[in-house]
Amino acid sequence: MKYFVVFLVAVAALTVTNSAMAQQKYPKGLYMSIDELVNQTPSIHDEIEIITRTNFDLAMNGGNDYELKSPTLDKKIIKRKAVAFSDGDTLYLNGKQFISQPWYAKVYRYGDYLVFDGCLSNNTGDVVAGVLFGAIGGAVAGAKSAHKRYTYAVKLGDSEASSINLDILSKILPDSVKKNDENDIEKEKALLESIQDKKQKRKTNAMLLEKYLPYLRE
Repeated sequence: MKYFVVFLVAVAALTVTNSAMAQQKYPKGLYMSIDELVNQTPSIHDEIEIITRTNFDLAMNGGNDYELKSPTLDKKIIKRKAVAFSDGDTLYLNGKQFISQPWYAKVYRYGDYLVFDGCLSNNTGDVVAGVLFGAIGGAVAGAKSAHKRYTYAVKLGDSEASSINLDILSKILPDSVKKNDENDIEKEKALLESIQDKKQKRKTNAMLLEKYLPYLRE
């Protein structure tokens, strides 16, 4: 009976931990600095509305999925200067600050790393559609890519997000996921590093990310 009680306590603790990682409450308000975000102390509490951007808006103007509007705040403060916004339930990161792309992305995993899906980052210099395809081809390619989303993680306290990778996943996924009958992320990382052919390495990396990314939403 004693061991059964201990087991139940351990399961309950694990459940609470996983729940906290999946959804952490940030106080409602607009966060104007990384320190405010780390300390969960938003400095602006004006009325702010979250608007899901339309497919047409995304195709024409690019950027992330959520626009913020306020009847009292200057648009520049919201769009360019703020770091994040919380409605008291969900945290939204300003893509301008973390991936150099406008508007906000919804955080869906919390903890030492904040994980979110956003448009193609401008930090890496990967946005070259216009150069590769010419003006018309670039516009078409840009409109299509405007709807594609990539997974990013930003370490709490940092000012720039990184594309999700196995190193980050190995830090934030629970041990029960990282190593079990089906997974061994450390061995898979070593395998990936040992691959010399670039094409095969990219293919293997994509396969491993596809395998582990769903765990982030559990």
